[in-house]
Order: sequence, then C-alpha cells, then structure tokens
Amino acid sequence: MADDETVVDPSALDRLLRIGGQDFLLEMIDLFLANAPHRLTAARVGFELGDHARVYGAAHSLKSTAGNLGARGLQGVSERVEERANAGDRDALGPLLEELARRYEEVRDRLESERRRRRGDH
Repeated sequence: MADDETVVDPSALDRLLRIGGQDFLLEMIDLFLANAPHRLTAARVGFELGDHARVYGAAHSLKSTAGNLGARGLQGVSERVEERANAGDRDALGPLLEELARRYEEVRDRLESERRRRRGDH
C-alpha cells in the first residue's frame, strides 16, 4: 500500500479547508465515500454489459471527485478507464477496473482516517 501522502495529496485537503472550512471538507469526504462505490458498481456493470458509455460516465465522475480530493492515483486510473471505454477497448478495461477498485480502497481508507482525525474520533 502506498503511503498516505501519495494516496491523497494533503495540499488538496488543505485547499478545500481554506475554501469552505472544516464542515465543507468533511462534507466533500462524506460525499465521495457515499458516491464512489456506486460509480465503481456502475463501471463494473457497464463493463459486464458491454456498455462503454456507462463505464466512461462512471469513470469520468470518479476522476472529477478524486481530483478535487487530491487522490491523483485514482484520478489517473479513472482517466485511463475513460480513454479505454471511449475507444471501446474491452480487453484493457478489465484489468483497469481492477486497478480502479484497488486505488479506491486505498483512497477510502485514507479519507476515512482523515475524517476520524478531523472529527476527533479514535
């Protein structure tokens, strides 16, 4: 597993904190944690159905939210999924979706830890 700072760039979290304060940052984390699993499921279902537009849409949404939170690795894999879905490259999508799920788990763990720390939960 990558270290925390390579999973989620702390400067991105600091930027969100400056923009909207602690509550805003926590809301952004909560929204990501609530919605990202649905995007991953949509991408997997799209892949299974051969619906590349669905895969593309799910990856695009993940890419945007990952970028906002500084999850650059997840953002990059999401972009590659977008590209391969747009190209209709089913062979490349399977392994990329597996990598996307792994990256998401790292980001999820890091953001859950960040959320607990900022809320004072231990």
